[in-house]
Amino acid sequence: MSTTVVWFRTDLRTIDHEPLLKAVSSRQPVRAVYCHEQRFQLKNEFGFLKQRKFRESFIRESLDDLKSQLQEAGIPLDELFGDAADEMAKYAKLHHVTKLYYHDIEGTEERAVEKSVRHNLPTIEIESFIGDHLIHPDDLSFPLNELPKTFTPFRKEVEKQLLVHPAYPAIAHFTKPDTHSKNNWSHEPPSGFRGGTRVGLARLHDFTFGTRAIDSYKETRNGLIAWNDSTKLSPYLSLGCLSPRMIYWHVKRYEKEYSANQSTYWVVFELLWRDYFKLVQRQHKKKIFGSTGLNGRRISTRRDPVDFAKWAEGRTGAPLVDAAMRELKTTGFMSNRCRQNAASYLVHDLNLDWRLGAAWFESWLIDYDTASNYGNWMYVAGVGNDPRAGRKFNVTKQGLDYDRQGDYARLWIPELADKAGDEIYSGLVYY
Repeated sequence: MSTTVVWFRTDLRTIDHEPLLKAVSSRQPVRAVYCHEQRFQLKNEFGFLKQRKFRESFIRESLDDLKSQLQEAGIPLDELFGDAADEMAKYAKLHHVTKLYYHDIEGTEERAVEKSVRHNLPTIEIESFIGDHLIHPDDLSFPLNELPKTFTPFRKEVEKQLLVHPAYPAIAHFTKPDTHSKNNWSHEPPSGFRGGTRVGLARLHDFTFGTRAIDSYKETRNGLIAWNDSTKLSPYLSLGCLSPRMIYWHVKRYEKEYSANQSTYWVVFELLWRDYFKLVQRQHKKKIFGSTGLNGRRISTRRDPVDFAKWAEGRTGAPLVDAAMRELKTTGFMSNRCRQNAASYLVHDLNLDWRLGAAWFESWLIDYDTASNYGNWMYVAGVGNDPRAGRKFNVTKQGLDYDRQGDYARLWIPELADKAGDEIYSGLVYY
């Protein structure tokens, strides 16, 4: 019997999933597949593993959660290992696949994989969809080649008439109604960075209706320690456990039941930044990986291994940067404020190739997203969507501004355990 297959990649959910809905409507048996691609076990051009244990564990948990969701809808999830094109060809023959649906990923390597899969399945009906944007690119008021060069004009243009489509309902609603009701999902307690849609929805609920921490998000988002300082939704977005539309409409429901304020708006503001970087990637493709970035500005390509090791291991002597880099290696995460400071220090203080830092973040971050990672690194380095020559941060002043008591520094740098905040950021402490 002919089979329709949904190829899951960085869209590990059953809600707001157009390929899955299309597959169910095919009136054929539906199977789902995820391929653990070999390329993620390899090293990049800088010698770093492309994917570390934090993201691997998050993917494993997300797949387990996805599998249980799909089972409730009567759809099996099969996991493949190896080259995606080869494994998909074998799978298609084994299961008599005639239709294949998936969400596309705008990336050099991902596009190459998609092309190879299509080449190996010449007789199969294949269709891709866009599912990782808040605003579908087709709904923009301008063509992609006229994307504003900086974020603010883009934001102002799309906010004139913000068109966000409703999120598609969970697939279980079409097969076993009420299995994934909002009540069942939202009462699961938050539990940190465990993968899966259930935990992601629990986190979203806790940040909004649960604790109402969203009401102070604009003021707390630069906090370095407290769990509710920021949304902590980025890992769920990066692996597609949650879609940006799911978050947007959840926030809109919160605003309707409570009130809209600067902080609730700021969550949407950050989703627009994410959209913008994805559009930049769609427009410029592999240019975002080049040393001169988008504007051709030539900056340092120095790759001194000693200086880089100090930065990567958190041994520069700059407490804010060192604490951030040690947190990254311990947890796979650091705050946005710390990412900006760490990036600035590598580029502007150590005068190293910005791509070293971008590749290191790619290797370690649990919430790694190509467009956001490289977009932000280009921004700091001065070769991206910013008219400035670069964003140099005074990491001592930033430490005093955001960690005046030294709590964050002491948390990750045990050598500073007996130091007060004013000593830590005095420039006179050595460790």
